[in-house]
Amino acid sequence: SLGSIGDSTSSWLGYRVQEQFVGVGGHTAVGRTPKVTGSLTLSGSTVNAASITADLTALVSDSPQRDGELGGDGIKTDTYPTATFALTQPIALGSLPPDGSTVSATAVGNLTLHGVTKSVQVSLQAQRQGGIIAVAGSLPIVFADFGFTGPSVLGFVTVNDHGIMELHLLFTHV
Repeated sequence: SLGSIGDSTSSWLGYRVQEQFVGVGGHTAVGRTPKVTGSLTLSGSTVNAASITADLTALVSDSPQRDGELGGDGIKTDTYPTATFALTQPIALGSLPPDGSTVSATAVGNLTLHGVTKSVQVSLQAQRQGGIIAVAGSLPIVFADFGFTGPSVLGFVTVNDHGIMELHLLFTHV
């Protein structure tokens, strides 16, 4: 069967990264984009294919200034407006989980971010909710692996050289 991510604000992809303020201390910056599309193909209890595209120009955090800086600095969303993930190995679940129960899995695939494609392993938890499959996951990202550094603001704010990509996707049967 085939599933797709519906037009729902319940689906999102985002980041979590630690910022350091000179003389003040640390702060965890969290940003999300609800503009995520994608599909997965399930045959029996095996996910044979999955692809996801996220519009990074729609990332929103608690700071409009931070959001604006991402256009020309850091991941440079003006130049690289999307992130994509494509599954490269099937995910064998063994058996389909009963409705309402959660199953853990690892998705191996190619992540393209900032124009660089790398093979990654994303830790996932999936839950069937009637006709919906809810998928949540996270992936540590070392910025240099994808050819960028975290933005800094006039030496006052610096960003760690790594962060976490997070996702929450609702796939509906099509």
